[in-house]
Amino acid sequence: MRNMCAHNSRIYNRTIHTTLEILDVDKITPPPTHNGLYQILLAMKYLRSSDEEWTVFVNAFAKLIQNNNGVVSLAAMNLPADWKEHLSV
Repeated sequence: MRNMCAHNSRIYNRTIHTTLEILDVDKITPPPTHNGLYQILLAMKYLRSSDEEWTVFVNAFAKLIQNNNGVVSLAAMNLPADWKEHLSV
């Protein structure tokens, strides 16, 4: 993910070729057909430096999605409808 962002690659609607182990609490039904942004965000959640910093990120991400609701698709990012509950601390 870091390299994709550092080299100005898109992360929206992209298959991530790294397979991550997802905790049972964060698994979604039906499971996604490919790894995408949701799986990477879950990994970032558990690697965060602080709860406060992560909460700020999730709120900013939610606002970004809300402001672009007509353009972005949750499905394209593998985000379930209740994604914010999964990403919140």
